[in-house]
Amino acid sequence: MRCGFSSGCQFRVREASALPAVSGAASFRRGEARCFQLSKAAQRDPSTQRQAEFVEVKPPVEVTTIFERCKSLPFDGLGTGVWDSSVGQCVGGPSPSTSGAVSWPAERDAAASGSNPPFRVSAPLSSSSSSAPAPDGLAGSSSGPESRALPRSQQVAPGPAPTALAPTDDLSASTSTASVLEVDEHCAEKHPGSISCTTTTVEKDATTNACVVTLKSTVRLTDARLHMDPTELEELAWLAVRDAASENVLALNRQSTRGPAGREERHRFVCQMLSNGTIVDAKRMENGFGHVTYLVVLEDGKGRRMRAAFKPRVEGDGEGWHRVPIEVAAYQLNLLLGMDVVPPAVFREEADVDWTHYPAGGAFIYWCGGARQLDTVPMHDWSLPSASVLSDTRILDVLIQNSDRHAGHFLYAEHWADGSYVPQPSPQQQRAKGGGSSTASLSGWRGRMSPVLIDHAAGFRPDAFVCLDHENAFTTGPTRHISARTYLRLRFLDAPTLQSAMGGILTPEEVAALLSRRDSMLAFFDGLVADKGYGSIVLEA
Repeated sequence: MRCGFSSGCQFRVREASALPAVSGAASFRRGEARCFQLSKAAQRDPSTQRQAEFVEVKPPVEVTTIFERCKSLPFDGLGTGVWDSSVGQCVGGPSPSTSGAVSWPAERDAAASGSNPPFRVSAPLSSSSSSAPAPDGLAGSSSGPESRALPRSQQVAPGPAPTALAPTDDLSASTSTASVLEVDEHCAEKHPGSISCTTTTVEKDATTNACVVTLKSTVRLTDARLHMDPTELEELAWLAVRDAASENVLALNRQSTRGPAGREERHRFVCQMLSNGTIVDAKRMENGFGHVTYLVVLEDGKGRRMRAAFKPRVEGDGEGWHRVPIEVAAYQLNLLLGMDVVPPAVFREEADVDWTHYPAGGAFIYWCGGARQLDTVPMHDWSLPSASVLSDTRILDVLIQNSDRHAGHFLYAEHWADGSYVPQPSPQQQRAKGGGSSTASLSGWRGRMSPVLIDHAAGFRPDAFVCLDHENAFTTGPTRHISARTYLRLRFLDAPTLQSAMGGILTPEEVAALLSRRDSMLAFFDGLVADKGYGSIVLEA
């Protein structure tokens, strides 16, 4: 998003001496959702730029075109504005070469009075121009909640620009949802004495099912003492493009760890409860290997309750068979792959449960109500395609090298995020039923019965070996099919994404090994698709 005039925003003056001192420079500072431009006084006197005030530009509220607005602006003694595409600014005078600086007195007055200026820049799209990037300086901002949830960009829903610009006009033109344009500009000092500004333009067209991404990087020297040849400037520009691409890929991957579309809020609530809920009840259980697990009831500050399993971390991680932090890694990886078949899990660094202090902490895992073993349910009643469930399970187990996937670790139970809230019984009704034992009586949540994968603490054992050729618990043979979603999302995994999602649970060597196994699986399925055809190998939802 190019700032200053092109963002069509209200203005506030603030001190920002740490910003790059470039006359007329402006940028959308990633992660801060703010724009800055040198104040008018600083533009007139370059010698004061290091101590200059900067103008902060806030998100816009209305719609018009940048060219119409530029032509309507008065300049001090220079007539009306002219759009100079070479610098992406509105300048005064009869030609783009005129060096007048924009003044916008009306907008500055509006900011002082606390009102919003009646315009916003929009970049109209059409099917005939879907592959062309927006002109430099065109940017838009949606005032809807989805736009605010995307810190990496501003979204523009295309539509016809209004012809009038009176403050009282209704500028809420009808828009088409077929195409969406996202524009983001970020400036940074890649090397002392230079400034690199990278503009990312993403155009999504639902009509043609296409997406066009354009990266434009401009490098300028800001110190006259610094000299670079064109090749060195080009290399700085490529560095800026690389960093912008990596940052956007990481941001998109992070979105997937919030849960599938429509389930994000429920995943957030469950994980917050697992992380911060107070333990109000606990029941100790022990399996045949002596590993202790607790069924606990967690409560938040609003009195809402939820059941969870607590697995304490033990010294030596049970020789690799009981490394409980891997429960969290499996949950995060399953989200990155778009699966949502592993219950939410978080790790607390220490915990006090049932009058026992666990200084090494442990994993808190969502407890799925109504559970029974999946092999007791006919495959056609699983609520998910059985072939996709078994393929996804094997792919997940190969990635984390989980050699402990027997029939008891496949459940059919209430889902943590696919379901709905139901009315809670009154205290009198609960007492009449002896307190009740259903999940709904604790949280009001009733999950849809679905296949669930549990117990991943044996993952990443050094001596484990799991591959696609191995038989599964349902004896359906080696894995030779893959779901379309998993096939695609395997390609998105990378080291920064995994390290960010895992929060230090996996070592760099384990991340590298996981990615190596991912590469081998993709090569294997790519070969099958090339040999037998996409439709014979890939399972569509």
